[in-house]
Amino acid sequence: MNLDGFIRKYRTFLGSSVFLLAGMTAAGYSIFYMHLQNRSENLAAMQKAYSEQNAKMKSVIEQRKVQESTKDKGGVDDLPMFLERINDLARKNTVIIRRLTPDTEIPNKFVLEIVVDYNTFIRFTADLESLDIVVDDLQVHEHNSGATPPTHAISFSLVARNNARTLSSERLEGLRKWVAQKDRRNPFQRFAFDPGKTSPTPQINLTWLYKLSGIGTQDGKKYATIDHVNYQENETLDDRRIVEIQGDRVFLEKATKDGTQRFMLTFRKGEDQQQKTSSTKRR
Repeated sequence: MNLDGFIRKYRTFLGSSVFLLAGMTAAGYSIFYMHLQNRSENLAAMQKAYSEQNAKMKSVIEQRKVQESTKDKGGVDDLPMFLERINDLARKNTVIIRRLTPDTEIPNKFVLEIVVDYNTFIRFTADLESLDIVVDDLQVHEHNSGATPPTHAISFSLVARNNARTLSSERLEGLRKWVAQKDRRNPFQRFAFDPGKTSPTPQINLTWLYKLSGIGTQDGKKYATIDHVNYQENETLDDRRIVEIQGDRVFLEKATKDGTQRFMLTFRKGEDQQQKTSSTKRR
């Protein structure tokens, strides 16, 4: 029997075999794909669970680190003594403590909240370095940018050891000398600069605290109209001395315990007004 005869004789059987083989292949592929998909979903769920457990372990490790740092060194077993030491430093630096609360999870840890200017904050924290404590979780927020000097709402945590006993070292003495320096820049304050100067110094911008509506001259001297009042150089605006009046801005200064604070006042942009520069009699 030749090949053609064999195919004609067993055509029905051969066709059924081909369909059966194709069906088994499709079924096998479907089972394999579903198994692979289920495996991928299981892996994704395992990865999510692992990430959550990893985050929990990190939190536990951080708490253990803090606890280990205070282990065998004592903590706060004399709360009045600890509070008195913190209070003494606050009184020394004229700092009012708004809130001092214990942490609910970590022993010997307290959260301190104050509202101070930058230089007072630096002096206060430098004195805190003289106590046996760990400072952490620092947060600084704007409070009153119009004050002189500007104030900030500041919170941080204290982890006390040995009832926050007093420490001493050469590093602390060097730190005290550094914080005693004057004219330090406040990194949390917005500044403006005079582009006309070769070496511009930072100025606190008062443009939206006072309204400069005009600059003119009287008897050859410049004056600036601020909040409907005319001012000349060397006159004061709320304890700030006007040191220079230029064509479009006014410069002021105020002496503080931390040095000279400089200010600048310009015309407000975006308002429907024109700069007034004319020779008029001062009102």
